[in-house]
Amino acid sequence: MATLVATIVLLVAIQMLVGRSRFWLPQFILVRSVEHNKLQKGTGRLRNTARRIDSVLIGVKKRSS
Repeated sequence: MATLVATIVLLVAIQMLVGRSRFWLPQFILVRSVEHNKLQKGTGRLRNTARRIDSVLIGVKKRSS
């Protein structure tokens, strides 16, 4: 799964670097879907993780100042 996500991120990043206004992704990725409750649960976990990372980075920044 991580390889698939990394490939998608790489495809989008390359297209951003070359200045495309619309992104191309393979059809098998475009036709996939995620149930609403699974998406909410996943984004909630990511949000909590991002908050923890931010608090650590902000703490490191304050200590190094």
